[in-house]
Amino acid sequence: TCIRDYIHVQDLASGHVAAIDFCLKHQGVETVNLGTGAGSSVMEMILAFEQVNGIRIPFHIGPRRPGDAPVSFADPSRAAAVLGWRARYGIRDMLRDAWHWQQTNPTGYQQQDIDRVPSAD
Repeated sequence: TCIRDYIHVQDLASGHVAAIDFCLKHQGVETVNLGTGAGSSVMEMILAFEQVNGIRIPFHIGPRRPGDAPVSFADPSRAAAVLGWRARYGIRDMLRDAWHWQQTNPTGYQQQDIDRVPSAD
């Protein structure tokens, strides 16, 4: 199965905060990749999810989609050098936290949750 660099939403958010902080203090443009620097296959993700959450996932392995890159993962070394940022969470943390959120919010965000988000104005 395809190998991808999966990143925990909290790591992604902290990377964006680090980028904003950098932009507020520096002129110019910097390009960095946010990721773990390690690839995991879809099958590894399925097996890790099952182990972490104690749930079996039915799956079917189909043909590779046309144009799909077999391997794609980030090199976050520039984010570390420029922003002082590194991913802190692994796939097991990500899968546990994602399933916990889904179990706690089975229908997603509710309108009252959206209404509580402070305005940027």
